[in-house]
Amino acid sequence: MDESSQQHFIDDLIAAKTVCSVFLINGIRLVGILKRQDSRSIILESRDYTDQLLYKQAISTISPSAPPEH
Repeated sequence: MDESSQQHFIDDLIAAKTVCSVFLINGIRLVGILKRQDSRSIILESRDYTDQLLYKQAISTISPSAPPEH
């Protein structure tokens, strides 16, 4: 995935306020809503409303939750 596709994918998740699982390269799983991004980092808001700064180089996978029911 090139950088442009990555940016668009994350921007879509931010806009939709989708709950995501973020897996780090060390195996840790974080769950929350992506709030902002720049070229090197992402802000993740966890379920207890605390923000975490994640460096993109430390992220293995971002997995969006299922779409909400209407």
